Amino acid sequence: MSLLQRVLALAVEYGLIASNPAEGRARRAKTKAPERSYLDSADQIAALLDAASVLDERATTQRGLRRAMLATLVFAGLRIGEALALNWTDVDLASGRLAVPGTKTRAARRQVQMFPALREALSDWRAACGGDGLVFATTNGAHWQPSNVRRRILAPAVEIAREQTPMPDVTPHGLRRTYVSICFKLGIPATDCMASVGHTSAALTLEFYARPMSTDANGTALLARTVGTEHTTAMTKGAPASR
Repeated sequence: MSLLQRVLALAVEYGLIASNPAEGRARRAKTKAPERSYLDSADQIAALLDAASVLDERATTQRGLRRAMLATLVFAGLRIGEALALNWTDVDLASGRLAVPGTKTRAARRQVQMFPALREALSDWRAACGGDGLVFATTNGAHWQPSNVRRRILAPAVEIAREQTPMPDVTPHGLRRTYVSICFKLGIPATDCMASVGHTSAALTLEFYARPMSTDANGTALLARTVGTEHTTAMTKGAPASR
């Protein structure tokens, strides 16, 4: 219910007006729900990560960063600000866990169990960069800006990936949506997925983030191989957070 509807409902309750003119389906402006982009198959996910590797090969510095960064967004479901705030002290490769700082709210601090594919990507990147300070630092050791990630890494990777398979104009948040969809497709419990992405409601995670992935058995098996595991159980430990 909108603020105007709530105000008018109170006016009705107090007898100030006879009825709420903002209620009723006919009075509501018809709006088209925005298309929410995400990757809907293992082929798209693999193509994007392969494209990130191509960008790494073309780069003169920080080779490996681009694949590791996109793998983190796809396979851990972090908000872009959370990913860019990660320090190597937050990454426990031995146990396969990320300690997410939670940049949105204090409650957003949580731990995420890494898919094997992400663990491998971060291990490779740590070996290449030395594993000190920010996980995804610029060449000067500063924080990446989200706009630069979109413009200089994600958008070019999508264009290269389109040479292999059709791809949407996916955003960093669309990769977060992809992660949730992977979790549900692989049968990870909704409460575990909810906590992993830092939500307070499994219903919210399901309604706004989970999207259909490839539905046949071959698609499911390929997805499991892409994330690096045939069977994944509980994903998180720690307090869930807000949206």
